[in-house]
Amino acid sequence: MHFTHRFTSADQHAFALLSGDWNPMHMDAASARRTVFGERVVHGVHSLLWALSVAAPRGALAHLDVKFQKGVLLGSELHCTMKGTPEAFNIVVSIDGAPAVKIKGRTGSFARSCAPRSAPEHDRQAAVVKYADASGMRGTATLGCDDNLLGKLLPGLSLPTWQTEVLLATTRVVGMQCPGLHSIYAGLTMDFDEPIESNLLSYAVQTEDSPYSSVEIMFDGAGAHGKARALFRPPPQAQATYADAALSVTPSEFQSWRALVVGGSRGLGEVAAKLITAGGGSVCLTYAIGADDARKICDELQSAGREAHAVRLDVTQTELPMLPWQPTHLLYFATPQIPTDRAENFSMTHFTRLCDYYVEGFHRLVTSLPSLNAILYPSTIYLDEHKPQLAAYCAAKAAGEVLCRHLAGSRRIHMPRLPRLATDQTTGITSNSAPAALPVILRELRTLGALKP
Repeated sequence: MHFTHRFTSADQHAFALLSGDWNPMHMDAASARRTVFGERVVHGVHSLLWALSVAAPRGALAHLDVKFQKGVLLGSELHCTMKGTPEAFNIVVSIDGAPAVKIKGRTGSFARSCAPRSAPEHDRQAAVVKYADASGMRGTATLGCDDNLLGKLLPGLSLPTWQTEVLLATTRVVGMQCPGLHSIYAGLTMDFDEPIESNLLSYAVQTEDSPYSSVEIMFDGAGAHGKARALFRPPPQAQATYADAALSVTPSEFQSWRALVVGGSRGLGEVAAKLITAGGGSVCLTYAIGADDARKICDELQSAGREAHAVRLDVTQTELPMLPWQPTHLLYFATPQIPTDRAENFSMTHFTRLCDYYVEGFHRLVTSLPSLNAILYPSTIYLDEHKPQLAAYCAAKAAGEVLCRHLAGSRRIHMPRLPRLATDQTTGITSNSAPAALPVILRELRTLGALKP
């Protein structure tokens, strides 16, 4: 059996209503872009329940073992296959040929049933828990769900409602209580016995001895007992402050610059904007969805008496925003989340999307700004190294370099192949060991300024 599906924003919202898991990594695009996934991800339990609704044998579960191996980005095409028997089954949910969710289960039958429970009220604010404080945390999750909403969202799901309520409660505990805001749901093992007329699922947390900041959450109640594994993902990568930038430059070295910093609401663009203004220049930074981040940076620069503006710009669209002035310099940091592929594959889908940013969007912007006399186009050191998992990314950046050489002439264009630097894009599950961006970006800004027309 083979099934396909794409989750939509409407599905995402409905599942949050159903489960009470409102973690911003699932619900808010601006917050999700600053996670290790870079975009909104589908709730793991949502993908699990969908797979059970289309592929699992009908009836109750006696045992369930789930591994969430890869984040399911909202809008991705999921492929679901099932092997086994009605008594014991294996289900795999994959994306682009790579397993995202692995499910093993056994069915069972129970003499008793459980009366429906009404949907409980849920707090929509995720807790912020430190890893050092997680061990020993205990609590309860109230069981219940909206049967009408469940039927509309997952019409093929045949689990007893009380088992669905237990699974929904686990995602609420992980995503909202512990680890809470900075969580990743990694896996679940659950055994089901005869249901008990209780509306509470108890949980207890213990930290794990592993290279990751991970916890094991023991669940018990209402006829279910098992454990979930969750990871503490790192918070967004903080960059140098304006004060740090001011200590690194001379007050007038960029004073003639009117710089349009594309992708300036975080990461390398944020650092560049702070360095230019600290050096006496003016900046207009752009954002696609990070309006709040862009405003915070502008507020920081303006409070230091510097000229800073922010405008929304989606480089994949044709319409350009109104700028406060005609820029003399373009610093092009626009990028989507950089995908990784299996080493043996080259993804034309990923290559095309990256070229929308690194080639077509860049070309459109440059040709629409005749006032430009200098451009910084960051490329990647991975063009000098063999990184088969990043083949599509490297190919798109190489195409961008070719375009830059074509656009040169009266414009100064600097295309440094930057090393891996500490940004949201390079943050891993464990930590970010990449070097700070400020010294590297300052070096490249100075190189651009020294180029001859």
